[in-house]
Amino acid sequence: MTMFLKYDKYMSGKRTKCPLVTPNSSDSGIASPYSEILFEVLLFNTLAPSEAWSPPACSQAFTVLGSQSLIELTKIIRCVNSFTDVAGDVSENPDQPSSQTLKDVVTSSLFFFGNNFYIDGVKDYSKVIKEWGERKKLSLGETYPMSTTLFRDLTIRLNYPYLYQHLGDCEHTIIFTEARFVDDSDEKLDRASFPKVKYQEDSMMQKCYICGHFYARWVVQGTDRLVFETNTLCDPCFKKYNYVDGKKVGEFQAYRILLDKK
Repeated sequence: MTMFLKYDKYMSGKRTKCPLVTPNSSDSGIASPYSEILFEVLLFNTLAPSEAWSPPACSQAFTVLGSQSLIELTKIIRCVNSFTDVAGDVSENPDQPSSQTLKDVVTSSLFFFGNNFYIDGVKDYSKVIKEWGERKKLSLGETYPMSTTLFRDLTIRLNYPYLYQHLGDCEHTIIFTEARFVDDSDEKLDRASFPKVKYQEDSMMQKCYICGHFYARWVVQGTDRLVFETNTLCDPCFKKYNYVDGKKVGEFQAYRILLDKK
């Protein structure tokens, strides 16, 4: 969070308040030219402290309408951390039944745009951040509900890093790359088809580090028998390499990847 707050003083640029537009009253489902605003939005992967030297990868790209609420975007954001098994390290008993995913347990989220906080109403993440800001003598803005804040209500900069936070402490950079009116080239733009995912990095489909053939179903950490600190393994390689007659070999932690079934 500190990175986003400090970044502002190094940036110069005009913030833009989106112009007020009136939806086409004759057909509320189809946006007529200049009756709606389109936003192009990029979401970037979260970075571990050890990876802070490298630029984050774009994980999703969206097109949203100015008349849509912020909470509508959160419904199509997909993060690999959301599918972490809340059972945690199951290396001692990898065959134990799967439990819930993190996204099923920790449901709160937050946007930080233009020095203001936007929350989903489940848990107010902005409260503790504001308390921290007061101690640091930082001037932070107001807190608003995502459900009643429309994208056209925002005051934003294009190509400027903002924040999306969910799952407690999972933070993503979010950037608006374009804002424009619907025009004649957007034939029969149906509002019901938005927000729209334009690009999706399939981060859940990582290949196994050992065989390179099957998709990973396990994350293994803290072992000196593999090259990296964090390794993704398929189910056959995970069990054949790390267990002999069902007994754990060496010290390591193992976390299940629970696939998104939606």
